[in-house]
Amino acid sequence: MITYVELWKTKKPWLNLSKIGRREFMDALGPAMQHLLNSGVKVVIICFNNTEFKI
Repeated sequence: MITYVELWKTKKPWLNLSKIGRREFMDALGPAMQHLLNSGVKVVIICFNNTEFKI
């Protein structure tokens, strides 16, 4: 079974973050993603669905 999971949608607080703030946020996701992988979750694909906003 394949389940599509979207971790978040762009909202005003994200848009208000600086480039450094966005990088820090993304870096903080690493341990959470590792926990999911350790639990057996398999990443099939990672993509950006909106290229207007850059990390």
